[in-house]
Amino acid sequence: MVVSQRTRIPIVFSMLSGSSWLPLCGIFFLCAASIQHVAAQEQKLRVTSILSEPYLMKGDDGDDDKLIGFCEDLAEKISEVLDAEHEIHVVKDGRFGTVDPSNPSGWNGMIGELLNNEADLAIAPLTITAARAKVVDFSTPFQDFQLSILMKEPPEEEDESDATYTFLYPFHCYVWIAFIVSLAAVWILSLIVEYAYKRPESRPTGLINFLRQDSIASPESFTGKLIRVIFWAFIFVILAAYAASFAAQRIADSGEHITAEIDSVEELVEASDEIHYGVIEGGSTEQYFLRSDNPLYKQMYEFMNAKNTTVRSYIEGIKKVRDSGDDDDDDDDDDDDSGEGSGDEPEYFAFIMESPAAEYQLSKEPCDLIVASEEFGPTKGYGIATVKDSPWSERVNLAILEMKENGEMEELVDKWWNEGACAGDDDDDDDDGGDADEDDFDQLNLSELAGVFYFLIIALLVSIVVWLLEGRGIGK
Repeated sequence: MVVSQRTRIPIVFSMLSGSSWLPLCGIFFLCAASIQHVAAQEQKLRVTSILSEPYLMKGDDGDDDKLIGFCEDLAEKISEVLDAEHEIHVVKDGRFGTVDPSNPSGWNGMIGELLNNEADLAIAPLTITAARAKVVDFSTPFQDFQLSILMKEPPEEEDESDATYTFLYPFHCYVWIAFIVSLAAVWILSLIVEYAYKRPESRPTGLINFLRQDSIASPESFTGKLIRVIFWAFIFVILAAYAASFAAQRIADSGEHITAEIDSVEELVEASDEIHYGVIEGGSTEQYFLRSDNPLYKQMYEFMNAKNTTVRSYIEGIKKVRDSGDDDDDDDDDDDDSGEGSGDEPEYFAFIMESPAAEYQLSKEPCDLIVASEEFGPTKGYGIATVKDSPWSERVNLAILEMKENGEMEELVDKWWNEGACAGDDDDDDDDGGDADEDDFDQLNLSELAGVFYFLIIALLVSIVVWLLEGRGIGK
């Protein structure tokens, strides 16, 4: 029997209207759910991030492919909630994400990788901004922050007892010992020469009279006069070296204290002749200064733009802070991609960065950084970014909320922020600072002034020879 096209439809509906189709339908939906679950397990989340301590760093074992840090741990926990594996990689251009017309998506950095379908999630210290939120979705913030000023730590202030002996600092203690011994040797030799030159009847008798001879002030013998010339030449060279070293010490001490005077962004701007400041090029902090209506922030942006003090990464900015105030700045010019190394730069550099990253740097050795006591700017947050209408957006957002409520987020922060060598160890900082103060100024040591003392020794030996010859002549 041939069934017409018209009669097939009622037959199908009549079959579905029966009770026999219900078990088949249940099996169908069960299989579909199982397939979806297996697909989710097999799918690997592509996570893009950026190298920034302590959020993401290369492993300590030298394996460049192994990445560790706060963001890696956060990605691991989120992937567990999403019941999916993840694979994290470093953003190719090393940028967070700004508008870039040359890019096919119109954005560079991590935002560009999301829009170009090169990543599913961006887990990094990525600031939630209005411009970014127009092209991607953000989760609820996993960390809040303001802006901090990171600077190099100045040496500790000298107490009154130390200041009393400041005049001794230009020379090492061995130099002072050698100087005193030299003076005593010249004086004793001059006394002996004058005593031997005088006639026996005119020689002073007794130790007191012997020591009271005017051997240096007004010698009578030729050898005594020669010793006097040598003595004053020696004194002149020592005084010149002392004056130069003492002046250099005071200049160094006055220069090292500029960072200790900065506690706010206003004081930083006032000290811009002595200390430059910068931000990450193309980052949200630079965009904040660019778009701010605050006259002070506009002035700061114009200053950074004119002086070209922006850096490409956190690593470069922190290195520039640590290297400031040192004499080895020439070696850093080769590593500076922006070609800043201008000769008119001041001695110190301050890096304006987000407060969590600044707090982490304070805990790292060699414990030589400080932050201004006042944070500034609006309170912002870091969020996880996904493409618009991503199936992961809602689930990632819920995972962040759950981690905040059950304390897992706080545990991650404590793990990476409170385990540094300098964290909460004020006593050690004081001890290290005390030791560093002695090394901050390069004292003149004995080896550097050895030539002066060699001159004195040789000159005195020549004087002794002249004295012997002079005595032989008198004897004849």
